Amino acid sequence: MPEFLRRVHLAIAGRVSRGFAALGAPFGTSRIGRSRPILLLVLGCTVVAAAVTVTMVLLLSNLRERAIADSERELQNTALILAAQTDRAFQALDLVESSVIERMQSLGIVSSEDFDRLMSTYDTYVVLKDKISGLPHIDVVALVNSRGILMNYSRGWPTPHNDLSDRSYFERLKSDPQLTSFVSEPIRNRGTGAWTIFLVRKVTGPKGEFLGVILGGMQLQNFEDFYQSIALGDTSAINLFRRDGVLLARYPHADPSIGRSFAGSNVFAKILAHADRGISRQKSGVDQEERLIAAAVVAHYPVVVTATKTVAAVLSEWRAEAKYLIGLTVALVVVIGGTGVAMVRRFRDQSKRLDTALNNMGHGLAMFDSQQRLLVANRRYIELYRLPPDQVKPGCTLHRLIELRAEAGTCIGEPHEHVREILARLPESRQGSTIARELPDGRTIAVTIASTFNGGWVATFEDVTERQRAEREILERKAELERLNAQFDVCLNNMTHGLTMYDGAMRLTVCNARYAEMYGVPPELTKSGTTYRQILEGRIKEKISPDQAVTDVGRYRGLVRSFLRELDDGRIIAVSHRPLKRMFPPFDHEFLR
Repeated sequence: MPEFLRRVHLAIAGRVSRGFAALGAPFGTSRIGRSRPILLLVLGCTVVAAAVTVTMVLLLSNLRERAIADSERELQNTALILAAQTDRAFQALDLVESSVIERMQSLGIVSSEDFDRLMSTYDTYVVLKDKISGLPHIDVVALVNSRGILMNYSRGWPTPHNDLSDRSYFERLKSDPQLTSFVSEPIRNRGTGAWTIFLVRKVTGPKGEFLGVILGGMQLQNFEDFYQSIALGDTSAINLFRRDGVLLARYPHADPSIGRSFAGSNVFAKILAHADRGISRQKSGVDQEERLIAAAVVAHYPVVVTATKTVAAVLSEWRAEAKYLIGLTVALVVVIGGTGVAMVRRFRDQSKRLDTALNNMGHGLAMFDSQQRLLVANRRYIELYRLPPDQVKPGCTLHRLIELRAEAGTCIGEPHEHVREILARLPESRQGSTIARELPDGRTIAVTIASTFNGGWVATFEDVTERQRAEREILERKAELERLNAQFDVCLNNMTHGLTMYDGAMRLTVCNARYAEMYGVPPELTKSGTTYRQILEGRIKEKISPDQAVTDVGRYRGLVRSFLRELDDGRIIAVSHRPLKRMFPPFDHEFLR
């Protein structure tokens, strides 16, 4: 049974059972004493007022959780988007560094002397400056030799003499043979005071010897300006961390926290230690505010982006709604006392409407009290089991109903055994349990039983015969299709002719084993999706070039054509191709000699 039907089913059970418990079953005594309506009114008003209060508490709790869940989802999506954007920013710098390294390789730099001589020229300065001219977020690209001396950079010419051998990124890359790149901690520019981070890559010789490093710097102000453009609210914050928890950038800017490690926070210690994204609720180490924090790891670099919002801001709208709903609850409780008498007068009309709703349900329904006596059953239940309507009345026992089903031929097994089975299922049916049973007449009924608060239970019944039959037909058709596909493959691979078929983009859709055998095509090129050019390049036994073959095929696209092709081993292949709608012509290859 679908989840929403299960909820409706349980709601009906609760409402009906509470109705009978509070107001008394209309099938009982034929006359109600004078004091009973007053007692029922007092009890009814008390129960309804309590129900309204509890419902409002649950509603407020649900709204609160929903507000938090919505904010968590918004923050997580924002963090993922920002992580993707940050990844692109780092990739742009990475590509610049890669292109410079490729230039070194093309110049034949194989030693530290080559590096110092060829990378310290004015031409290299021009290349560096030109490569970042269209990338405003990149502040500088620099080359440092194996001794830590700045050899060239994009900021100006001539290059000043700077010793960077004490920088942590230089020491790490030089001392660790396995480390090839490194994201630095934030470094403040001594001249401008701006914070900068560097993506540093190792430069090595042919034998892995350390020649120096290439580093690219990005000012953190660029990241903070971008984060400022993301509208998350006045109390939101966006942070850029290194993977080890060092804060690189933040909006709103928090200068004292830049470069500080937050590795001990829940985000790094618990969430990102086992996953690449997640949500945490904790007190911020920057502003000490309780925040929702969504984190996402940047895909290709050891960097993490977090999007945060204070819990107070998340719940601000909820608090306004809560004040309104609490006032409404108080008003409802007051009104309930004045409408008690009207509730009694309207009870009979409500009972009739309930009966109408039950009798027009698509499912059968039967409800029992703790003594196994029938409280209510709708028309659909009677129709499903072909029971006599005059016998299915409130007060009828479960055992008697099963006997009536046995008499109608809709009971499985002995009545007393069936009753024992139903009672055995009750302890495990608090949240509703469903079982499908096939009746003697071939129909299949799905029965869902859920316990009610007063020790009774409610059961719904659905005829699922047609649905199960349709599911079986689908499975049978699937099996038949798989069998036909297998037969087609056998026939195709046992043809004496080679056969290929291509789509309109000249990509392979069908290729049999005979074709691959004729031309010596490797197995990996006979898979669907291989282009016609790749096939031709793999046909190692032909005398014509792949370019000429593709040109010939394009010339005759849409025409029925046959021609002979002689292979380098003397064999002659008869080739014919025929056009198909929205497909490239299939090729038929026949060995002639």
